[in-house]
Amino acid sequence: MGVLGVDTLWSYNGNRLAIFQTYGQLVGARYSMTYVIIPDSTTYYFRLMSKGTGKLDSWSFELVSSGLPSTSSYPPIVNYQNADFNQNICSSFQCSDVVLCVGQYVNRNNYIDVNGNLQTFPTTEGAIGASSSRGPTRDGRTKPDITSTGEVTMSALKLSSAAWFLANQPFKLAQGGMHIRDGGTSSAAPVVAGAIALYLQKNPTATWTDIRNRILLCSKTDNFTGTNLPNNIWGNGKLDAFNMMIGCNALPVKENANSAFMIYPNPASDYFTIQLGENKNAQQVEIYSTLGQIVYSKMVSSKDSSLRIPIDNISKGVYVAIVRFENQAPSSKTIVVE
Repeated sequence: MGVLGVDTLWSYNGNRLAIFQTYGQLVGARYSMTYVIIPDSTTYYFRLMSKGTGKLDSWSFELVSSGLPSTSSYPPIVNYQNADFNQNICSSFQCSDVVLCVGQYVNRNNYIDVNGNLQTFPTTEGAIGASSSRGPTRDGRTKPDITSTGEVTMSALKLSSAAWFLANQPFKLAQGGMHIRDGGTSSAAPVVAGAIALYLQKNPTATWTDIRNRILLCSKTDNFTGTNLPNNIWGNGKLDAFNMMIGCNALPVKENANSAFMIYPNPASDYFTIQLGENKNAQQVEIYSTLGQIVYSKMVSSKDSSLRIPIDNISKGVYVAIVRFENQAPSSKTIVVE
């Protein structure tokens, strides 16, 4: 453990087969072993052998499952364990219960590049991406949590890189030369992060539990995901950012035409009036900036049917007014100060 080992593999007749490196370390309760094989020929197959009891997971993009020798020519092959695509999420922070782990599905399988050529891919739009890792976690919990658009996506091109891509890899650029092809979970995870950012703009006091519930319970399903969810391929389904914003039954904070309070005028420049009506269980009124900073707070009496809120000390901009109730979910409205 903790020592970089270097050794050489030789055949029985003295031919060198490969140089290999090993490095082992204890990470928590797990032994993590790294093997790097530098072969003398790419036609050689190598195997890792283990003995004793326990669980062994391997991570490699070069595991072989076809073209293996027969048991008659090589009897020990009977012990070979073919690789599968399950439980291949790295045992890191994405396995945490308080982290959203994002898988990716095929966003598109064609586009027209900057030179007007059609670029195509042998994939099916909407299907799970080949590089999307699958659960469960090492201790058997379902992961990923959600999936989002991965391969192929187009994102803004760094302008300082435009000349190089135009000269060397123009097929990666979309028409107009301002967007570049990307994909995988490296694209899917930022999409979920962006949806959360939009959600926090609308609900700046939302907790991580609110956000997680919105992401997971407002997801969508289709013929690819099926209805047997959550599972270790799709998690809770596909991200539905629009449904997150307009409301499903996942979030206690809501905004709709039948909200528990009315606010007027909106926009306003001097004051807002919050009309509570017959709602006697209102307890507190709060106003938040889009950065989540509270700019106004007032306790509500059971005798109050309306409140007049001066805004002469509040800067121009967009804010969120929230009324909190006893034994009832909070209610929110977007307000504008002119």
